[in-house]
Amino acid sequence: MLIGIVGDRKELSRAESVYIKRVCRELSIDTMVYKEIADVFDSAGYDISDMDVDYLIILGSDKVLLNTLLSLKNRSPPIVALYAHGTRSYLSIGGIEEFPIIIKRLIKREYVIEKRLRLKAKIKSIDLPPALNDIVILPKTSGRVMRYTLEINNESIWRDEGDGVIISTPTGSTAYSLSAGGPIITLDSPVLSIVPINSMVLIHKPIITSSKNTIKIRDISPNNVEILIDGQIRKTISDEEVEITRSPYDAHFIRTLDIRYGLLDRKLRDKAVKKTRIFSVKDLPPSARLIFKILEYEGPLSRQELLVKSGLPNRTLSYALKTLLKRDLIIKVPSDESLRDITYMIRE
Repeated sequence: MLIGIVGDRKELSRAESVYIKRVCRELSIDTMVYKEIADVFDSAGYDISDMDVDYLIILGSDKVLLNTLLSLKNRSPPIVALYAHGTRSYLSIGGIEEFPIIIKRLIKREYVIEKRLRLKAKIKSIDLPPALNDIVILPKTSGRVMRYTLEINNESIWRDEGDGVIISTPTGSTAYSLSAGGPIITLDSPVLSIVPINSMVLIHKPIITSSKNTIKIRDISPNNVEILIDGQIRKTISDEEVEITRSPYDAHFIRTLDIRYGLLDRKLRDKAVKKTRIFSVKDLPPSARLIFKILEYEGPLSRQELLVKSGLPNRTLSYALKTLLKRDLIIKVPSDESLRDITYMIRE
């Protein structure tokens, strides 16, 4: 059996890599290691696109998983997602400490493959990498109103004005879509959700549509907008039409038959329940709400990253962070690389 190992060196410790190597050696498992963590494993490194493996083990946060899937593009080997020490992940089936148990399940084929639909965005006949969670279109400058026309199967649905629009899969329905007022969709439902972000037209509510349908976002203004793929890939667009369809390449996740690892749906539901507190922050100043939303979608960020992503003035950002800290909605965490470097994250 040949497995690929992918991770982020910022999230993976030397002790964890030594542990994984020892388990693979004891079980006679051959490995291919992602080039960015090859030195941590003292191993040869490979591009993700070159990993022709039986299973792909992704170590770390959901951000690592999403970036890996985007790098795979139209390929999708069976994936095992495990969280590393100190990381948060809602798509994993266990921690690195459970690696040997899961590998033994793979050897005995005591597992099922869970298929999750992905979305494909096309701009000017160019296909962007498929998204597992969502595709978001919004103004590049925060605080600006975006206007667009929504079409489903070439039928005009509405002309909207607001902060943007989210097209979400069932997997992504408990992520950014939920915080914007979208519904929770069970993972086995072959549907997509279309969620306007802070629409100025009160009758425009989230729409559920079949994943077989073609969604188009067109007549976009102003020209300075961007499309986000799973919150990881950003591409500036002007007035181009964006066509969104279901990707023919689903993501394949391993779920073991051991009941201990049948927690994925529950973790997503628990996350969704936690996110109901988002609706209690409506009394916050607009700058604090913006920072809270960015941290909720992007994960932990440094002050400099928040400055860039929010576009807020330095003093306004300071006020927003102070307000969120005082309300106990976010926490400050020292960086692994330097205790003087601080990242901000939403309190669990």
